[in-house]
Amino acid sequence: METSKRPKFSEYPALQNPALEIRLLTLLPNPDDSAPIEVELRASQLEHVEDEYIALSYAWGDPNNTAPITINGHGHHVTVNLQSALRHLRLPSEMVTLWVDAVCINQDDDAEKSSQVQQMGRIYRSAELVIAWLGEAADD
Repeated sequence: METSKRPKFSEYPALQNPALEIRLLTLLPNPDDSAPIEVELRASQLEHVEDEYIALSYAWGDPNNTAPITINGHGHHVTVNLQSALRHLRLPSEMVTLWVDAVCINQDDDAEKSSQVQQMGRIYRSAELVIAWLGEAADD
């Protein structure tokens, strides 16, 4: 399985209207805490989101310190801090629906990124819950 720093544009579910749509990430369950992280990414209408979702706000961390996850069956790398957050949010037997900016917004498409960033207030307000993840617990 080929890995890259982030999903290629062709692997993103298309947004017909980035001002009205978002992508949601479904974190697939696994009872094994050490199992690889697997997610599915799909487009959804922001005004008519079928599933309740959690918006994850997190410290990106060092962009060069990455870890693997699988998105729609393709291997990719995300920051270690995001992988850690996903590992902590994953449930043993239930899917978790999330909005995560670094994955749900195509970071290689400047027009989409600009449009989606303008929608972030609505995205966070429409979420069932917003979680702020600073990273693993530390003594300092």
